[in-house]
Amino acid sequence: MDGMTDSFNNYRVAITNRLDTAQDRDLISASTRDAITGALERIERTMSDFEDDRSDIQASTLLSEAGRNQQIADLYNQMHRYLVGAVNDIHETIDTVLSVEKRAATPTLDDMTPELFEARAANARTDLRMVLDAVAPRDVPEKLAHYAQRGDATMRHLILATEWPAMYIETRGDEGAAPLWASKRRELLPLVLNARGQRAMQRLLAEDELHQVLSIATFIVDAWAKDAMPHGRTTPNPRGN
Repeated sequence: MDGMTDSFNNYRVAITNRLDTAQDRDLISASTRDAITGALERIERTMSDFEDDRSDIQASTLLSEAGRNQQIADLYNQMHRYLVGAVNDIHETIDTVLSVEKRAATPTLDDMTPELFEARAANARTDLRMVLDAVAPRDVPEKLAHYAQRGDATMRHLILATEWPAMYIETRGDEGAAPLWASKRRELLPLVLNARGQRAMQRLLAEDELHQVLSIATFIVDAWAKDAMPHGRTTPNPRGN
């Protein structure tokens, strides 16, 4: 455990750097950051408490060896539950933040009903297909981008806010066109977002920072679970039982 304890400072620095980036880009608030760091502090404190309590049990002269082993196993199970719970808290906090921003960054049909859009989109799909069928598969992404920028609201929404372009590209059989279109779509997506959605899209550029925070926290607990595992167990239960 000494190596694990010594490493925690490195993990804390890595997490702090990622939280700094997420907060600088306005993806998380100060209160959200406090919730995440609070859970990390609980993880560190629980690991330390386990070491102290295990040492006390091992030093007890009132217990038999079997009794000491049983109490250590019970302690391990309890602490593992606490640690898994703290990681779950981090996961839920991050998931809540990202869900809110992703909803905001989802294009909406502010000026027409879904029924009206679908009626208009049928004509737009026909027009687009006539144009796209006439070009080489590798040129499809560029054509889609052209009409997304110059088409009307229905055309823009069809191209940038639905899966129709991706499905069309798949039918053309050019594997290289799909990632090219995905990149162009990300660049043009602000055309179908309101101001709030555009801000959310910018904030989500720091999404990976939060995923890395969760990955580090999960790694810390998994490493602890293997290192602290009592004799006689082979794998820690992921639910802490």
